[in-house]
Amino acid sequence: MRPTSRHALAFCTVLALWIICAAAPGALARKPAAKASAGTASAQQQPKGESVELSGRVAAGLDKTFIKDSSQGYFMVQGADLSRFAGRHIQARAVIVGQEREYRVVRLLDYSIKSPDDDSPGATAGKKK
Repeated sequence: MRPTSRHALAFCTVLALWIICAAAPGALARKPAAKASAGTASAQQQPKGESVELSGRVAAGLDKTFIKDSSQGYFMVQGADLSRFAGRHIQARAVIVGQEREYRVVRLLDYSIKSPDDDSPGATAGKKK
């Protein structure tokens, strides 16, 4: 059976439809994100290199460690492994080094971890750089 012009036209139509359908999800994914209001943007977008005081709980993920500050949100910790202190309270001084997704990336200058079993002033484990 030899291809005819109807076969060629049908092939081109199917090919064009396939290209359009394949490109559609990519076009939908490239929508610009909704911009935050001016008040929200200034509260969450802090300049790099700015010092910040953190007080909250250590949260450890599979390969990242976070500090959840109740008033400032989540901070991803870079350069220090706090995973063994997961769930404990931390007080830290840090420098913001970047922004990744919903959280800011910080490098700790110094921190202290409160022991959950002892309320005395000497019951902290910490590291100073």
